[in-house]
Amino acid sequence: MAFSLFKKRDSEKRNTVLSALDLQPGSTFNYHSKSWKVAESYRYDWGDDDFSFDHKVVCGEESFALSVEEYDWIRMVKTTPIVNEDLHRQFVEAYATDSALPKRFDHNGCTFELVETAPGYVSEWDSDEAEELINYDYEDIANRSHVFSVEQYDEDEFEMFEGHKLGTIEITRISQ
Repeated sequence: MAFSLFKKRDSEKRNTVLSALDLQPGSTFNYHSKSWKVAESYRYDWGDDDFSFDHKVVCGEESFALSVEEYDWIRMVKTTPIVNEDLHRQFVEAYATDSALPKRFDHNGCTFELVETAPGYVSEWDSDEAEELINYDYEDIANRSHVFSVEQYDEDEFEMFEGHKLGTIEITRISQ
């Protein structure tokens, strides 16, 4: 009888299905046949109970950022930070002239087009302190799964990320 009790608990545990929305610091998942661990997490508050999450994930020496947002589906984007002084200068000059970033720009042979601008707040996972930002999302006009994102924190402070959208089946075996 005791054996069947343990068997039931194991079965219930296996049947719990986690999604990318359940990721938090310490979570693990499989991506491209490797086990990745969430090292850091940030929460973005876009207002009206609309939240998204950025996770820095690591596997040995490799790392990337995984952005997760819920629409009618779960949207995931794998990005890496971009350090490009010329592009940074272009954004600073555009903002100084027009109080906005360009609607279209070229980078590494791709033409990116602005698809969304969103003001909001970002905070560390366990913190109530948040920093104000404006997020600009761009997509490559030739390949809409290729994305570029700019986070603006001040008139001349921009963080840039480039990457691609992921399908929900690319992240598997999520555990906390």
